Amino acid sequence: MSPFRKFFDSLTRPSVRGSKSTRRRRRRRQDAKLRGGEQLEAKQLLAVTSLADIPTQDLAGEPAALKLSTYFDENTVSGTVVKFETSASTPLPADQKDFFVELTDNTPTTKQNFLSYVNDGSYDGTMIHRSIDGFIVEGGAYTAPLVDANLSGSTPGIVQPKGAIVNEPGNSNVRGTISMSRLSGVTNSASNRFYFNINDNSALLDGVDGGDTAFGNVLGSGMAVLDVMNNALTYSGDSYYAELGEAAKDLEFLPIWNLDGDGIIKPADFLKFDSVAQVSEDALMSFAISF
Repeated sequence: MSPFRKFFDSLTRPSVRGSKSTRRRRRRRQDAKLRGGEQLEAKQLLAVTSLADIPTQDLAGEPAALKLSTYFDENTVSGTVVKFETSASTPLPADQKDFFVELTDNTPTTKQNFLSYVNDGSYDGTMIHRSIDGFIVEGGAYTAPLVDANLSGSTPGIVQPKGAIVNEPGNSNVRGTISMSRLSGVTNSASNRFYFNINDNSALLDGVDGGDTAFGNVLGSGMAVLDVMNNALTYSGDSYYAELGEAAKDLEFLPIWNLDGDGIIKPADFLKFDSVAQVSEDALMSFAISF
């Protein structure tokens, strides 16, 4: 249970109740509130210094990829960067559904713990299992099912924790930060679960059980895709996936993309991180051109 579980429990959500004998029905839905008029904060992804002129390129009708780090020195992103490839769909175009996160150097234990899951592929194919509108989206705990909900093997898989780590509070839980989720009342209990702050949650999360560890920042316009994912409708997956036992409580606010008419959850309906991988500076500075 995360340190902000009491906050979750205090929220009132409209319900759509169906028969307990079927897994095809929606159990509870959060009315998503699209913040179409909200202005994204201005953020610069990179600041660079020119090292050399880019020579004339002879494309010969074919696209060309330039290694920009040859011609520019990037001096804004100096830490470790992780790329999240997501399953986000409309209204974002395909080239805007992924985002980058720079990890902080003043949280070394948390940083190395997170990278241990990244580097062994534990987070690939994981889903956002909890979303609170305008508050957070949380992941890192479950892999998304690969078959339709009416078929055998459709229960989410569990990401095995590697063990609890020491809490490293100090960075504020403001909008655009990634933080570790902990057990309520247990300071040093973070392991594999993480969440993104959709709003400025510092007043609530910086002081709970010593404060949650914020250990990275979303770069550039990356919050656009997280906002879209946070706006997805949520359902009471705690009853939907009751076979998970005690762990099913984690799915009380399970976000799902729009279901079709049969009401059966399909693999594409889950909000997923298809891939989470550490990247080099070159990955931030590549550019494809064509004519």
